[in-house]
Amino acid sequence: MSLRLIMVLVVALVGTPVFAQPDTAQAQQISNLDQLLQSVRKAQQEQAAQNARREQRFLRDKQQQQALLQEARQSLERSKNENQ
Repeated sequence: MSLRLIMVLVVALVGTPVFAQPDTAQAQQISNLDQLLQSVRKAQQEQAAQNARREQRFLRDKQQQQALLQEARQSLERSKNENQ
């Protein structure tokens, strides 16, 4: 048997009960989809908030590194001037 034929049979056997469901099951499925949509939206909001916090931390750390680098350069320059 070819792979395509097996796939068609599996889809036919598994998909048939889905179409035979009563209207109440379809309404429940829509409710579940709404719940899924809400869950996805909530996860996106949480991820966006986490990304914003991560970006703020990154910018703060970058500024601290720049300040330390500037301080080190000034210290090096002072040391060079003192040795001359």
